Parts: sequence; C-alpha cells; structure tokens
Amino acid sequence: MITQKVTATPRIGLLMATCNQGKYLNTAILSLLSQTYPHFSLAIVNDGSTDRTQTILNQYQDPRIQILQTPQVGQIKALNVALDKGKPANYYMVVYPTAIYIPKCLERLVELLFQYPHASG
Repeated sequence: MITQKVTATPRIGLLMATCNQGKYLNTAILSLLSQTYPHFSLAIVNDGSTDRTQTILNQYQDPRIQILQTPQVGQIKALNVALDKGKPANYYMVVYPTAIYIPKCLERLVELLFQYPHASG
C-alpha cells in the first residue's frame, strides 16, 4: 500500500445551490461555518428564490462565503455557476441548503482523501 504524506493543506470549495429554501438555509450555513477544518470557501447560488433566501444570505459577511445569483436556471446549472465563479480549490464538494453538517465533516473528509488517495477523482 502506498501512503501519501500531507505536505500541503488542501483547499476545499463548497458549492451550494438554493431556490426557495430560506427556511433551512441559515442552519446549513452555520453548520458549515462551524467546521473544524478552516481551509474552505463556500459559493452559494441563489437560484431565483422568491422567499427570504436573499435576505438571509445578505446577513453573512464572512470572507469564506461568496454569494451569487441566477434567474432560476435549475440546480445543476446553478452548481456549475458556483464552480465557475467560486474561489479556486483543490477539491470540490456539493453541499445542500437543507442539510446540517457535523463540525468535523470536512476535517474527516480531508483525512480520508489522504488515507485513500486513489479514491478521489
């Protein structure tokens, strides 16, 4: 078995698309901002929401968060916008506005990437 020594800290790009999910959005964002792994950015695309989504997004002034907008193009196209316009990263992960992420989620994923380098792709 080949093992890889961690010589650099990988940056994780989190990609989120949301449309009218303001009810859950704050909880998801706070769980991501509470990660123990600090080397990440979060690109959130408001995909034409008509609820309070934009108001909720405007409350965040964290430099790790980038807020983008599309005119309701659908989840896949909105995620592509997040990928294209978000900050560069070594790895990308789609995250969901209706999910809650445990604080060590990213830390554990990075550990697994280095433990099983052949599994990433």
